[in-house]
Amino acid sequence: MNITDHSSKCPPEFSFIGDYASSARILLGINVLFCFIAILGNVMASMAVFSTRRLNLSYHYFLSSLIVAELMVTLGCQPLLIALILAQLNSTCLPALQLTFRIVATFASYASHGTVTLIALDRCIYVCGKFNYTNTITSRKKMAIVIVWVMAGVMCGIKLGLDIKYMSMRFPLVVTSFLSYATVYHQISLQQENRSQSSHENAAEQRNPAQNGNETPTWPVACGIITILVLLLLRFLPTFLFNTLKLGKRFGLLYYTMATTGLIPSALYPVVYCLCYRNYRRSLKRVCSRFKHKETEETLSRDVVGQELQSSINSAAF
Repeated sequence: MNITDHSSKCPPEFSFIGDYASSARILLGINVLFCFIAILGNVMASMAVFSTRRLNLSYHYFLSSLIVAELMVTLGCQPLLIALILAQLNSTCLPALQLTFRIVATFASYASHGTVTLIALDRCIYVCGKFNYTNTITSRKKMAIVIVWVMAGVMCGIKLGLDIKYMSMRFPLVVTSFLSYATVYHQISLQQENRSQSSHENAAEQRNPAQNGNETPTWPVACGIITILVLLLLRFLPTFLFNTLKLGKRFGLLYYTMATTGLIPSALYPVVYCLCYRNYRRSLKRVCSRFKHKETEETLSRDVVGQELQSSINSAAF
């Protein structure tokens, strides 16, 4: 995109007319829908995380950082993308708005990928039991979060300042996340296999089903890891293919479709990470039950007020 071009009219080849207009309206509806879902999901995840009492866990801080990054995507990137599609439906290009969208999207995307990599490494090192690694937050881990956000700003400036179109700086982060989660699953499988063998060898453990019931099965862990990795690919792969294969320009319908696909994980990321851990599941259920209890009380109070009003009307009539 030529930033110095301040013309308000889109080039004819980028105007959404005819079939392109119908596709653009569908894309617009998808963005509005997922923007609403993302706001709801991130708010729920925020309530679950910040209402949890165990605030000294490193995972808690990393997840908080991820929620902030995804809120930037949800409240910043997606509304800007909706505005861009609406403008182009009217055959109007807004270079300043396009540049703002790219800046916010690039910064939030790097922050999100960096935080996801931190979470993956944190889980990997903790499960492997190496380097006397603890599950609690330390000053070094806090510094790692700060470094991720600083590097997100630096990478955003480098990418946009040099107008790098065909090089992905997020590829090493994605590879690291995949390798870390593969190691996590392998280690958990080994631990479950060792426990199963020891329980078969020890008859006393076989007679204690309560202890065996406390073990976490491997298939929920596998489902959680697969879901996280699928969302990670949805965030990374469309942009990578678009830039690497030179599929189009930043005003085309294909670019907006790619951007929409990359923004969809923001609606699911925090909730998935919360549901993967028991403490956050409990907090989420507790928050939802409070809202349900509050709605029940409001309904009962409205019914009482309505009955009293109806009684006063009947008394006045007689």
